[in-house]
Amino acid sequence: MAGVRYLHHSHADAGEVNFRLECDIDHVGPDDPIVYPGVPGASHMHSFYGNKSTDAYTTPASLTAQKGSCNYNGDFDRSAYWIPSTYFTDANGAATRYANTSQQLIVYYSRPGGAAGPRITPFPAGFRMIAGDAKATSPQPSSISSWDCGDGGPSFPTIPDCSNSSSGNIPVGAIEFPNCWDGVHLDSADHKSHMAYHLANYTCPADHPVAVPQLHYEDWLIGTTGGPKYYLSSGSYSLHGDFFAAWDSRLLIGLIDNCFNTYQRECSPVMYVSNNGDVNVGGTNLFNLNNYTATPTQGDINKSGKVDLVDLSTLLSKWGTSDTSTDLDKNGTVGLSDLSILLSHWGT
Repeated sequence: MAGVRYLHHSHADAGEVNFRLECDIDHVGPDDPIVYPGVPGASHMHSFYGNKSTDAYTTPASLTAQKGSCNYNGDFDRSAYWIPSTYFTDANGAATRYANTSQQLIVYYSRPGGAAGPRITPFPAGFRMIAGDAKATSPQPSSISSWDCGDGGPSFPTIPDCSNSSSGNIPVGAIEFPNCWDGVHLDSADHKSHMAYHLANYTCPADHPVAVPQLHYEDWLIGTTGGPKYYLSSGSYSLHGDFFAAWDSRLLIGLIDNCFNTYQRECSPVMYVSNNGDVNVGGTNLFNLNNYTATPTQGDINKSGKVDLVDLSTLLSKWGTSDTSTDLDKNGTVGLSDLSILLSHWGT
């Protein structure tokens, strides 16, 4: 892992209850499996972190089959994290992609409000969401998307010039995700409506009652001081982030239990999982994976360990009923949303 200086933006207060992942850039491509699934080349250029296989054809099953690149726990967090790639105008006036191999994405998972906030529920497998506006042509709310030069300095709506900054000399983009889920949908048509931001007292609104970890991305443009010649592939004001969940549920549940719910503390960085299952956080073995039971994959109706034709046949035989074993989204009726959940986990 390349050396990095860690900062805490106003969105990721050092006193928060959180844990942190440190991710090196893995690959780039004009794909977006959330916005343009199955359509390669349809998106602006993205920089991908975490799962090494992320592309236009990414599914929960494909993520589960490949390791991640964050920290030393890539076997256990196979989630995909991505942001728009950064470009600059070179001396000849041409657009050139910023391609420093030390570029990093720091990902915080937090419980807003600490003990004062609601208890946290883990992300279900296959969960997806987007934060920020990929089409923004003017400044976005700084509470959602902003830039600074690190070390708590002033924020900017576009990539700043940090060459003479008093706070730091590396441009850092900050993206704050919503943390309140409707409890039903793994995604939505606009990839945002199934989520909401918490209220002023940290509670979740009634129509999005389930508190999940709040994600906070920090995009470190290591190797440059930035300035007006730097911009994003989606447009200068359009800093945004995408997330596609694929955790070993034992690790995520253990971290939420030991850092968020049973205890409220900072657990950073998540360093490694040993061969016997000990989870090392900040140099201390905090818990063992074997103390937690993996959450069954949604859609595995017959509990065979795989989502397949038997599960599909069972679901279809209960179509239009209130059968609880096949009502995957718990909305009272077995229908299209249940079929969507099952298919999103096919083969896992």
